[in-house]
Amino acid sequence: MESSSGPANGHGHRPSLLLVDDDADALTASADLLRLLGYTVTAVDSPSKVLQLLHGNEHFDVLLTDIIMPSMNGVELGQRALDLRQDLRVIYLTGYSEEAFAKGPFLHGEVVLKPWSVQDLQAAINRSVQH
Repeated sequence: MESSSGPANGHGHRPSLLLVDDDADALTASADLLRLLGYTVTAVDSPSKVLQLLHGNEHFDVLLTDIIMPSMNGVELGQRALDLRQDLRVIYLTGYSEEAFAKGPFLHGEVVLKPWSVQDLQAAINRSVQH
């Protein structure tokens, strides 16, 4: 688990991101890029680590989660995370189209398709922290 911080957003607050992906390369690359963009990032490789952190005292503004993971999918993780922290915003990162999730238990947050662009991900994060 790694953390680092960067510049504040327009509201004087440093958005704190909790990033989870079971793909180590994707996790490292995403976390590094988000840190370069100035976000505070805690990166973990499993949903169980996310839930452990959310049971603690550390504050997170946004959970960025892969949807397809072996131990627990991102949709279930998002719901469990929101059960623990109602003020948390969730962004789902997936290589599947949004239509693939339209008929199932729906996501309580925004979907950003992989491979995501920096602009799309930043816009989703900004929308999330403004609500």
